[in-house]
Amino acid sequence: MSNEKKILETVDGETLMDTYFPPTTQTVEGLIPQGLTILGGSPKIGKSWMALDLCLSVAKGDTFLNRSSIQGTAFYLCLEDTLQRVRERLNTITDDVPPAIRLCEKVPSLENDLVSCIRNTVSDFPDTRIVVVDTFQKVRKNDDVTYANDYADVASMKALADELKISVVLIHHLRKLTDSDPFKELTGSTGLTGAADALIVLKRTRCENSASLICTGRDICETQLGLSFGDDCRWHVAYDSEAEPEKALPEEMQKLAEFVSAVGEYRGGNEEFANRFNEYGGYEFSAKALKQQMNKWQRQLENLGVQFRSGRSNGQRYLAISFLSADSDASDVNDAENTVP
Repeated sequence: MSNEKKILETVDGETLMDTYFPPTTQTVEGLIPQGLTILGGSPKIGKSWMALDLCLSVAKGDTFLNRSSIQGTAFYLCLEDTLQRVRERLNTITDDVPPAIRLCEKVPSLENDLVSCIRNTVSDFPDTRIVVVDTFQKVRKNDDVTYANDYADVASMKALADELKISVVLIHHLRKLTDSDPFKELTGSTGLTGAADALIVLKRTRCENSASLICTGRDICETQLGLSFGDDCRWHVAYDSEAEPEKALPEEMQKLAEFVSAVGEYRGGNEEFANRFNEYGGYEFSAKALKQQMNKWQRQLENLGVQFRSGRSNGQRYLAISFLSADSDASDVNDAENTVP
């Protein structure tokens, strides 16, 4: 028996705030993030048409429900339909079916190592962006539905998505009983929803072409789309309401982008940088307050060309900052010299 002392691996708050994390990739902007998404709806209301259109849009790099997508190989596991039926649906949706959409009607169950099967298949297609399983229930055991089993099944698919850095979408059914919270209508325990990165529910009244798509997740805003089912058998957006639209960049941070553009590059102490920026813009930021604001608005600053990293050298905190034009290399920020005027 080992007497080795085990401890938790932790990170201090200061280091965490200075750590750079790349933006979360979204296969479909604001709807399908990298990771595990559950798309639920009642039987025969158009989930599979939506799933097929999603894969087709990603394979082409087209918009999906008016949202931009990242182009790449898309796997559609059509487990409740034959390939013949899917072929007929593709003929209805489009006259341009690219080779980047790949279809499969039979897969092993989770119990029989579906995860490894997907991993091995995707390895031959390094540009893979999305795998859609339609439906999730077809790859699960039909008995012993408990929170632990639900969570484990979804967690295994989420782990695969995280490992491969792709989106995995599980098509799922809703209960017969309705709820004020549409996400509670997903069949199964809360173990399913708890393990997922994003949840989408398609609500449609029978014999009507209109529907609502309610979305929530860790890396997407709460959103509700009003949809209509067209003659082309595709869902189209009638309205799109986001609960949390992106906030406008504050005037101070716009001024910072202007300052960094004028400076070009800087590598040195946080205090000195704050002083120079205050002198330039007429502000009174402390080094700590300025850095907090830069961290808060980092994504928007990057969109304006401002790249920065923080760290320690010889026990002193430093800031490496650079303005990157369209033809610049992001690695330039690591070589920035102290050239503040």
